[in-house]
Amino acid sequence: MKLSDRLREGGRNLARAVRNDDGYRAVARRDYEFRALRRLTPLAAVDADGIRYLVSTSDTAVGRETYMRRGYDATVMARLIELAGDELRRPALLGHTFIDIGANIGTSTIPAMRRYGASDAVAFEPAPDTFALLQCNLVLNDLTDRVRAVQVAVSDLEGVATLELSESNWGDRRVRAEGTGEHADMLGESAWPTAQVRTARFDDLAADLELDLDRVGLVWIDTQGHEGSVLAGASTVLERQLPLVVEYWPYGLRRSGGLDRVHSILAQAYPRFIDARAPGLARSQPTSSLPELAARYDGVDDYTDLLLLP
Repeated sequence: MKLSDRLREGGRNLARAVRNDDGYRAVARRDYEFRALRRLTPLAAVDADGIRYLVSTSDTAVGRETYMRRGYDATVMARLIELAGDELRRPALLGHTFIDIGANIGTSTIPAMRRYGASDAVAFEPAPDTFALLQCNLVLNDLTDRVRAVQVAVSDLEGVATLELSESNWGDRRVRAEGTGEHADMLGESAWPTAQVRTARFDDLAADLELDLDRVGLVWIDTQGHEGSVLAGASTVLERQLPLVVEYWPYGLRRSGGLDRVHSILAQAYPRFIDARAPGLARSQPTSSLPELAARYDGVDDYTDLLLLP
């Protein structure tokens, strides 16, 4: 990622923190602390409301925001959990299983357990360094007996894939797709380090792990544009119409050749969705209108989260 892009990203993260956290001074102080820690240590500890994280100080996105705000996208997650509960007329996660596909360092799995009452969880994360921090954070939060962490890239095929690794944004680790065309490399992805990772279909993983899908409260997918392949290998989720949160990032989806695939799969499986980041009152919309979102989120950095409902 270019320096100018990192600065813009940092500014947006700081602005969100100022709006949603406990004031400009506290957030600015934490931002200063994080920048100072980058010169001193590869890892920093975060403690907020009984949740603890280790974050990488080289991660100017998830790590930095988690340090500044004592959590990552906590406001959006709270909104999604509330919306799901209202629509389902039951607590979305209380006493249910949480499935986290693209779990990163645990910033969704751990709150699902500690704040929203999930009984257990399965967290899938392919990147080696990210997976190591995920395991550490499960230990720090005494969740190793209730959360199964699996190092795999959930996809539509079993095999091996190349994972592109942004060094400055640990939330941007993505399966490299062939034939990305005009949408390739707008963020300089071809120069990023890579790792070879195992891929597997969710349906096969669920069978191997003996998951009781009838107990699943919410499936959470954030795979940086690989969502089409994830969904294509998750027929057990789609057939049951399990409550589902999917990141919708048109640039990443186009780059992987998965934008139309996501639209088609979701329109066939679910009747409606809610755009969690749309301004104003959240309203459900028919999934047949999903392609209209691509024009709304047409910038390289523009994205949202969709809640899919039966």
